[in-house]
Amino acid sequence: MDSFRDFDWSARLALSSDKISQLNERVLHLKIDTERNGKISERSMELGDGDVKLLLAKLVEARKALD
Repeated sequence: MDSFRDFDWSARLALSSDKISQLNERVLHLKIDTERNGKISERSMELGDGDVKLLLAKLVEARKALD
């Protein structure tokens, strides 16, 4: 099982893309470092509004389960 090591995040605003000229979408860039058997792995992801809300709800559930 992986163990949590560290995380880093940044909030960004995507103004456009190669398909949409006026995007204006908020994006959370999240980097999570885990360790297994002495080896550190880095995972990165970009989350939109709905994904951030789901992540926060899951973290609240996990916190309640630990209390």
